[in-house]
Amino acid sequence: MPRRNKGPRLHWRVDKQIWEIRWFENGRKRSKSTSTCERGEAEKALAEFIVHNSRPIGPSDPAYRKLSDVLSDYADEHGPHVASPATLGYSIDALIPYWGAKTVQDVNEVTCRGYNRIRQEAGLKPGTVVRELNVLNAAINHDWKQGRVLRNAPIWRPKTPKRKERWLSRKEVANLLRQARKIPINKGGEHMRLFILLSLYTAARKSAILELRWHQIDLDRGIIDLNPPGREQTSKTRPVISISSRLRTFLVYAKRRSGSDTGYLFTWRGRPIKDIKKSFHATACKAGFVTGWQRSEKIIRHVTKDGLPVTFVHPITDVTPHVMRHSMISWIIAKGVSAQKVARFVGHSDSRITEAIYFHHDPDYFADVMAAMGRVS
Repeated sequence: MPRRNKGPRLHWRVDKQIWEIRWFENGRKRSKSTSTCERGEAEKALAEFIVHNSRPIGPSDPAYRKLSDVLSDYADEHGPHVASPATLGYSIDALIPYWGAKTVQDVNEVTCRGYNRIRQEAGLKPGTVVRELNVLNAAINHDWKQGRVLRNAPIWRPKTPKRKERWLSRKEVANLLRQARKIPINKGGEHMRLFILLSLYTAARKSAILELRWHQIDLDRGIIDLNPPGREQTSKTRPVISISSRLRTFLVYAKRRSGSDTGYLFTWRGRPIKDIKKSFHATACKAGFVTGWQRSEKIIRHVTKDGLPVTFVHPITDVTPHVMRHSMISWIIAKGVSAQKVARFVGHSDSRITEAIYFHHDPDYFADVMAAMGRVS
């Protein structure tokens, strides 16, 4: 009479002085190493093994499919293929505390509104909540397509206020550059000036500029390939663009002074610069683009002997690195360049996106409409 299958269990390998997991599958003995000689760690590995292998085969009823598993599978299977795995990870980390113990069936307008309320009470903006709920929606949809859940779930999202697109005039950009020239070289002054010029004359996104390497710039042919080799194009296309004569002058100077072994245009102490947000914010505020003030409190040792926090006042500005892109696109449109050409230049997948965001800057956009109204009257 065959022995009853007792399921996975721990077994001590004397020859290797290590714990392994043993079990029977279709009558055959199977084993897997835990890679540890510690009993406690081996038991944890066994528990994880049992949980992983006890998932039912075939689609689950939404009432039994936990969202923690949905989000985990989505991160493992889809995460490596997104443009920014770190951003996806931040969203999943934010979703888990509220949604992790819930099931797919629990996703409805009431629970989505509850999540929105909690996140906004924590100080998050509606746009951030929408992005996080979009990740939840994508994860459930992915689970459904992979056949792990019987049906999808409706996701309610809060309405986001219409963004006010800030853009600078030529005079304001000149003022920003003057302030950047005051920054010493050892404080990143050259980086700031080059970033402003590149973001302006290429109309590229911040990430594309900071990730630029010198081999992407062909000064002889006068072109910049904003998409590095090996990177797949996403919906935010990085095109090949021409170098203007003024920008070429600054690039030649920057390349002559470049001492980077990594090949990146923007480096600090031999390492590529990941973000320029804080230094750009300081430069914009010093240039006079302050829209308000924000208070914060912090306890600093040797300053507050009584343990009370010190109040700091920080300037707020609406001039961000992305504003440089908006500014150049607005200037181009004001010169009468078509939406199709602008869309290809800035990497929009559809010219309708360009029209919806930017063409209110074109003074002649409704000229034919106004002329028709004049003829009617």
